[in-house]
Amino acid sequence: MGLLNHQKELRMLGKLLFRRFTFCNIKSALFLPANQERFYQKGVQYTPSIYVPDMEDSVPISEKDHARAMCKEKIKFLHEKNPKVRIVPRPNELGTTFHKDIDGILTEENAKLIYGFSVPKISTIEEMKEVDKFLLEKEKQFKIKEGTYQVIPWLETTKAIVNSFEILKKYRHRIEAAAFGGDDFCTDFGIKRTVNDAEMELPKKLFALNCHAAEVVSMDTPYIHIKNPEGLAKELEVLKQYGFKGKFAIHPTQVDIINQAFAPNPKEVEYSKRLAEAFEKAMKEGKAAMIFENKMVDIAAYKRAVNMLKCAGIRQQFNPKQLSKLQTISLH
Repeated sequence: MGLLNHQKELRMLGKLLFRRFTFCNIKSALFLPANQERFYQKGVQYTPSIYVPDMEDSVPISEKDHARAMCKEKIKFLHEKNPKVRIVPRPNELGTTFHKDIDGILTEENAKLIYGFSVPKISTIEEMKEVDKFLLEKEKQFKIKEGTYQVIPWLETTKAIVNSFEILKKYRHRIEAAAFGGDDFCTDFGIKRTVNDAEMELPKKLFALNCHAAEVVSMDTPYIHIKNPEGLAKELEVLKQYGFKGKFAIHPTQVDIINQAFAPNPKEVEYSKRLAEAFEKAMKEGKAAMIFENKMVDIAAYKRAVNMLKCAGIRQQFNPKQLSKLQTISLH
């Protein structure tokens, strides 16, 4: 029974290590007001994980049509300037111009340059179902593989936070990351937003927890004090402890601070490298736990180390051949 149990544990380990986690690939998302040329020009001087041409909150009603037209025009520009940065436009919410916005920016030329859409004010599975259905239609229209367009839903109400796990899990094939919307959450809940967001500690923790459980990247609302980089850095340390994996930026100068905060710490990377090497040696010797640098470590610690090295770009995930060999080992 011991051998069978350990073989099962190793198979589970392999599945976890090969699962499509993208936590280390998405750190920052930069809003670009879609109706203003200067923000596109300045934005491409920085390298966030994602560019978000915004047709929603940063655009007044009188400028919505102009924003849509400029967004369509600038997709190719953004891609050519920084081809590694994903382009994820934000349309307006369902029930307003959501469909019109997406129809208005997609063309034969740019449809395959867009990674997905950042969709505001998703609170229920039914709303996400409508988004999924419409994007499927667009994928068929432009002969794009089903499920290609990823969605970053904004969860911005008490109902959204309560429903978050069900929404994210149900549409995991379509959702790679999710965003917590601070201002709208406070408005919906009838509370005042303070400088340090202390009133949102519980919902933020719940949001990050549900994202992780659904294998989705958790991204925080923008830090609105754009001339306070020290405050942003301090908030990021708190968010990391909550379990967040990324954050939106409303100013280009916030991008590097966010990227640095969510990048692997060099000391932690070196530690993870030593741990992974030592643990793999121990597993080959028939051990599932060991003393490493005066601490007891097991497979959970090994998985964290491998993920850390993945994020640092130093080491590939545990490969199938290695796993196959270890599945025949009885671990004690």
